[in-house]
Amino acid sequence: MASGFIILQDRSCLAVRWTGYDALIRIVLRELGADAGARELTTILVAKIPPEGMDEGLEMGWGFMDEEQRDTIERSLDLRGLSEDHHQLFWAALQKAFGQLMRLGTDYAGLHPDIPRELLRKRKRSLRNGDPLAHSDWTRLADEHFERLSREGGEEG
Repeated sequence: MASGFIILQDRSCLAVRWTGYDALIRIVLRELGADAGARELTTILVAKIPPEGMDEGLEMGWGFMDEEQRDTIERSLDLRGLSEDHHQLFWAALQKAFGQLMRLGTDYAGLHPDIPRELLRKRKRSLRNGDPLAHSDWTRLADEHFERLSREGGEEG
């Protein structure tokens, strides 16, 4: 069941299992490395996944408890909030990570290559300015999806 969500610029969404979401963010972080220009993006992404070795009692699948902030963090990354520089860094890191994953397989990461491949495909389709619902894993665009949740007071399903 999907419990990790990445929203693209066109309001379409990649919805994956939480373990795939975490692994995807981790490979992007791995490729961003210590680049000084990527520090702010790294901070944003690190906050979207649990720290290594986190107490399993803080894990909920769809999110996790941040002990420092005493808050629940949902597994959702809205790329629309990133600057243009951060977008370039994110997509370059993802493309590089996907290449490494294809070359090295599980020696690189335990992530199935279909997850980054699908996110890269969704981005390509979104850049064509086609119908975002044609490639979204949600049946509504992100804004409509969140507006409905607010009205109904529920979680996505």
